[in-house]
Amino acid sequence: MLVILMSWTITIAQTSEQDFDNIRKVYANMAEYTMDLEYKMYKNYTSTIPVDHINMLLKKKGNQCYNRLAGSETLINDKYVMVLNHESKIFMIDKNVRSYPVKGISKTDPDVDKLFSAIMKEIKDEDSIHVTVKEKKISGKEKQYTIYYSGGEYSAVSFSYDVNTYLVKKVILYFRRKMEINTGDAAQAPRLEIVYRQTDLRPGFDKNTFSETAYAVVHKDGSIKLNPAFKDYKMINHLVDQ
Repeated sequence: MLVILMSWTITIAQTSEQDFDNIRKVYANMAEYTMDLEYKMYKNYTSTIPVDHINMLLKKKGNQCYNRLAGSETLINDKYVMVLNHESKIFMIDKNVRSYPVKGISKTDPDVDKLFSAIMKEIKDEDSIHVTVKEKKISGKEKQYTIYYSGGEYSAVSFSYDVNTYLVKKVILYFRRKMEINTGDAAQAPRLEIVYRQTDLRPGFDKNTFSETAYAVVHKDGSIKLNPAFKDYKMINHLVDQ
């Protein structure tokens, strides 16, 4: 019985790693895409009504990226990183320095390629915290994996995906630390669901989609002239600080 159980466990581990790598490769090889996501926060692991939710629109082509999340927009192109906060009316611009060291990957990041690269490293890393992977078939077209952690920020991370396309449908993060989500409520360990509502692999971006000219004119000396729609925004210009 023990031999059979060990053999089954090894098979699950090999299958999961292959599935994870297939998902990572699909997203890594995408030339361009648009994603419509929804972030939903729940006060505990079992509650069915979210206490908060926000939507994100993500556009990506090569190293260029645009996202709109709640009241802010972020644009990264070959030259600049720009952030607009429409609630506080702040515009920030900086050079896009690709050599900037990335210290870690947040599991709330919608970049699936990076997420699954990080997960695979955690599973393979002998010095990492102990992880256990469980598989569940939701339907003929959808499979779910749950990764349980013995320590760290999350007690578990669950995700489901389409078995034919390997496109992710949902990621669920189970926080380990108890938090007071609403003032006066008892602290509970919450969960965050990231729902990939729609993925378009052929968005057909025009030449202005990732252009800074949608927000401002950038002069050769680093000075900025904001477009009329943002004339009242406070400007943080790091181009002239360097």
